[in-house]
Amino acid sequence: MKLSFWHVQQDWLGDQDELRVYYKTSSGGAWTLLSSYTNSIANWTNEMITLPNLSNDYYIAFEGKNNYGWGIGLDNIDIICAIPTTTPINITAQPVDASICEGNNHTFNVVATGENLRYQWYKGNNPVFGANSNTLTLTNVTKDDYENYYVKITNNEATVISNKARLWVASPLNYLSFAKCPETATTGQEYIIKLAGYPDVRKYNWSFSIPGAEFKPESGKTNETTVIFPNSVIGKGTLTATLDHICGSRTLTQDITIKWPTGLDNIENNTAWVGPNPIEGVLTLDNGQWTIDNVIVTDLSGRVIFKTPSVLNSQLSINCSGWMPGIYMVKVTSIMEKGNKVKIYKVIKK
Repeated sequence: MKLSFWHVQQDWLGDQDELRVYYKTSSGGAWTLLSSYTNSIANWTNEMITLPNLSNDYYIAFEGKNNYGWGIGLDNIDIICAIPTTTPINITAQPVDASICEGNNHTFNVVATGENLRYQWYKGNNPVFGANSNTLTLTNVTKDDYENYYVKITNNEATVISNKARLWVASPLNYLSFAKCPETATTGQEYIIKLAGYPDVRKYNWSFSIPGAEFKPESGKTNETTVIFPNSVIGKGTLTATLDHICGSRTLTQDITIKWPTGLDNIENNTAWVGPNPIEGVLTLDNGQWTIDNVIVTDLSGRVIFKTPSVLNSQLSINCSGWMPGIYMVKVTSIMEKGNKVKIYKVIKK
């Protein structure tokens, strides 16, 4: 620690005033001379004195002696404290963003190197009372805790401020519902499946209990998807929406009955045999006691794949090795006692 001051004390025709500086370390102690100035100083001059025997109490005094010179001028008296050199502050691990559910606890952390570190955490621009370590723990968080957090680290040499970390606070999903979802659907048609909007969902996943349903997208951040049920998906199945939420995974289900397009449902049963089903190379029709008049085979779009004129026989073999894999409708017209009778069979080509 040093004493700094400026003074001037010019002589007058050889008469010289004198300046003395003293110190003591207690109010009742004796003054000790630090320095004296007895020469002529015509211009303002800065003096710097190192102070000895430093203590909690320290007194400094100036004494001027008049010897009929020009007088003594004294100004800009300062005590200069030498700040101890310390290691600079270096943050090696910053606080990071977090997403948690209401009612849970969360701890922000910072890691820093340096000497004599002091910490103060902030929520927004306001200091958090009592948050004076390298961690900040928030308990039973609410929506009011949704904010940026950072920490100010100081020592005798510097002040460093950490990066801001955002805390997202989500509400639990107490109720889920579909905004759009059919109870019945037709193969080959496109359907929009949509959930009511929920905040804080990180990902939606879609599935159907009968394999083959095509979702676009099958997963993603949107609460809506498009689904097509191919020809192989027939019957009653369950659509499942799975939500990856901050507060945990949740699922919602909806039963959907998948039917053939209009006109291909409720096909009458018949004692005649059509097979094998599924078929590979040859499809055989055995109409029992009734004569087959003609046969027409179509795919589900109605395109004719095979057609034969009057068969006039109770049996027929059809080469289907060139057919594409899929589902086909076989329309058989039989000659019966009371007129022709039409039956339709569903067959699958491997």
